[in-house]
Amino acid sequence: MIEGVATTIPFQQRLLDDPAYIAYDVSTTFIDQSLERLTQSGQR
Repeated sequence: MIEGVATTIPFQQRLLDDPAYIAYDVSTTFIDQSLERLTQSGQR
């Protein structure tokens, strides 16, 4: 089976859709604090 290249596009889409990110309510630790929620599959 040939598969495509793995990307971070789903993660980036969830990040850009996140209400805190949209409201600029983020800090340098935002990704670390939100990683589990942002990487859950099946969300968008």
